[in-house]
Amino acid sequence: MKAVNSFFLLAVLAIITLFGTATTTNIYAQDTEIKKIRVKPKSAPDTNTKASSSNNNKRNNPGKPLLTGNKVFIGGGVYTSTDLNSFVIDANPYLGYRVSNKTTVGVGPVYQYRQTNTPVHIYGLRAFGRHDIVPGIWLEADYEYMNVPVGDNQRTSTSRLPVGAGMSKSIGGMNFNGAVLYDLLYNKDRSPYGSPFVIRGGVTFGGGFNFGS
Repeated sequence: MKAVNSFFLLAVLAIITLFGTATTTNIYAQDTEIKKIRVKPKSAPDTNTKASSSNNNKRNNPGKPLLTGNKVFIGGGVYTSTDLNSFVIDANPYLGYRVSNKTTVGVGPVYQYRQTNTPVHIYGLRAFGRHDIVPGIWLEADYEYMNVPVGDNQRTSTSRLPVGAGMSKSIGGMNFNGAVLYDLLYNKDRSPYGSPFVIRGGVTFGGGFNFGS
């Protein structure tokens, strides 16, 4: 009887042990499966999303303001010009702005010394616009508001609008150039100049004194 009871007790313990081991194994397997589900490998970055974000940033931030970079610059020149009746020494420092790679505008004071029977001093303002056709050749339009002498110790103001074309050659950082212009506002009776034609040649300095980076 004791042998039967001992055998029965051992059988019960074996069953409990097997059941417990199976249950533990099952729980461990389920826990491992849950971890496999929860831990996902990192996905590769979405290049399309980044590109879209970059494009949106470009639209929202179109770039630097127009008056930065190398668009604004200081230039100037000393010219010898003629109206076919007299020779003029012309000095014109200016502040320029590059509208595009081919178009430049600027404005600045101008001083002219003209030698006729007596020296003539002319001064005023000049605004200009240039558009490059090909490198070294451009179209030009100027507007000048000049104070000129008339009579004895008298002065008056006059306007000029020379338009035409010019060409230049850069040597050693200096631009040697020439231009032929025609004054659209020329009035023989009122103008101190002897002809509507302006033939100009000289040396200009510009592009080396830029504002911005």
